[in-house]
Amino acid sequence: MAIEQLTKPLNDVIITISPAAITITNGNEFSLECKLRYLSFYAIGADITKFAFICASPDDQIPYRCYVVTCESGAGHLAQCVEKACRARVNYAKALRSFGKPAKFLSRMKKVADDV
Repeated sequence: MAIEQLTKPLNDVIITISPAAITITNGNEFSLECKLRYLSFYAIGADITKFAFICASPDDQIPYRCYVVTCESGAGHLAQCVEKACRARVNYAKALRSFGKPAKFLSRMKKVADDV
């Protein structure tokens, strides 16, 4: 299958990064969401305007999907945001494991937030 048949170019997308997922929307239209727990790889290309990531897919025929984004001003900030979101997700998971039940963790975090 030719690469042109596999690609679906989008223009002027909005990328939202949270500790849970990377979401790409095209205007008001939803395009894709990659949950960070299924993120396998991400990197900046040799051309620093390119950012790519590989995400596990629920589709049985295509187990992994690769997405490439071109950033006008460089992909460094985008890569840093993804890295911080991944770290936040890992730290949250570690905190949940160390405190046991989520309710106990959340009550402890509320006490910490009240003290600040």
